[in-house]
Amino acid sequence: MNIWVVASTYDSELYASTHLTRKGAFLRAVMEMYSCMNIDQYDTIEEYWEECGLTEDDDKPEWCPYDLEKLRAMSADQLSDQFGEMIECYWETHDWGDRVELEVLATTVVG
Repeated sequence: MNIWVVASTYDSELYASTHLTRKGAFLRAVMEMYSCMNIDQYDTIEEYWEECGLTEDDDKPEWCPYDLEKLRAMSADQLSDQFGEMIECYWETHDWGDRVELEVLATTVVG
């Protein structure tokens, strides 16, 4: 049986959640990224981009807003793509020592 694991480390602590679907794992990963990036502190995503130093001329990803119902309506591929964009942005805007490492892994239940 295939399962997906969302594994993260922060401040030498390891955390993991297991999911029966790829979509569920990437939904969790995207929600974790919203939390890690503190996007919920901003009224709009544009305010977040401004805080990151991006201007109107910069290419910015078009992420689904932090809305659980809208996120649940997305496909696993869409969530995976958004997670990839979010993690890249996160790595570029947060210092190594202050950031969470987050990864989605596929594995198999054995036994």
